[in-house]
Amino acid sequence: MRINQFFSRQGVCSKRQADRWIANGRVVVDGKLAKVGMQISGTEKILIDNKPLATANIKPWFVLYYKPRGVVTSKADVAENLSDALLAVGLKLPLHWFPVGRLDKDSEGLLLLTNQGALAEGLLKTGKQSAPKRYLVTVDKTVELSQVEQLAAGVELPSRVQLQKTLPCKVSRLAENLMQFDLQQGLHRQIRRMCAVVGLRVERLLRIEFAGLTVNGLKAGQWRYLDLNEIQLLQKLIAKERCDEPKTPSDAS
Repeated sequence: MRINQFFSRQGVCSKRQADRWIANGRVVVDGKLAKVGMQISGTEKILIDNKPLATANIKPWFVLYYKPRGVVTSKADVAENLSDALLAVGLKLPLHWFPVGRLDKDSEGLLLLTNQGALAEGLLKTGKQSAPKRYLVTVDKTVELSQVEQLAAGVELPSRVQLQKTLPCKVSRLAENLMQFDLQQGLHRQIRRMCAVVGLRVERLLRIEFAGLTVNGLKAGQWRYLDLNEIQLLQKLIAKERCDEPKTPSDAS
């Protein structure tokens, strides 16, 4: 893997930060200055500022956070960013951590935070599928059965390049203007865009479940650490998804 990816997966720093360290000559691999983009196996002797990379001393942590409406899911120095929101509720995190997935500024609900890059990548994946997510969606008018069926079957979302059809998903009408969405896809502002296609405007979007974890017991702005059983649940989910992935001829040998 690329050396910056290795640093990220081990919870050392972000890939961008790793590239900066390497470009500044601060990283040495097996006695030679590292190069941006170089490939490593993870067994090499790595020094940062002449000190051994001690990934074994980085303690994994996992936090569930109920993101309130109005908070931007970003660590960047922007107004109402996630880092500031977490500090405001007493959660001071180390320098390197990930929000697993995103909720747009106007959405609320469950957000998983961790310093484990490999686990975050496993839950999000890079293809069309990711860990299952459940949302409660309030819209501006009565939802018709035909609209529910259309949403569940998949709709074509306009984009700058070409139309993009969403994957089939489970959609249930819970009340006149309230639906539940079960998704594994994770397109940008997907539910809002899907609803717009069938003539509905989202008034409230709440994520109540992610990868088998629920927001139960948390109010907006509250957080808690995952317990051991929940961590094992995530690890099993990732292991199962890897086993279910189609194997190439080389994988099958």
